[in-house]
Amino acid sequence: MKYCAVIENMLSWHHTDFQVYIGDRIYPDDKAGLGNLANYIIRAC
Repeated sequence: MKYCAVIENMLSWHHTDFQVYIGDRIYPDDKAGLGNLANYIIRAC
């Protein structure tokens, strides 16, 4: 199968430790949530 080859290829890739967090949406009127997000963004890596 063609898809099995693609899956095997992807599983052989080196993991770069890059991750994406998909959490709850932050709404414009959520001041605490926006503040937490701003602190996270400006934090030095």
